[in-house]
Amino acid sequence: MEKYIRRENISIDVTTVPDISTQEVAEKMVSSGIKTILNFAPTYLILPSEIKLHNVDLSIELLVQTLAG
Repeated sequence: MEKYIRRENISIDVTTVPDISTQEVAEKMVSSGIKTILNFAPTYLILPSEIKLHNVDLSIELLVQTLAG
């Protein structure tokens, strides 16, 4: 996967792995050239400051949609 990411010049990752694997997967993605991660796993990631990280908590998103509707 790392070779593919580099070859195709992919810069964005959407992470949906089990929380136990999230940090390891994110680190591999960053070392492969990923610059932005959209994280759906319920895990706090520690990444270099130049990496753009957005955490999505689906339980909060569902609550917002429920209250808005």
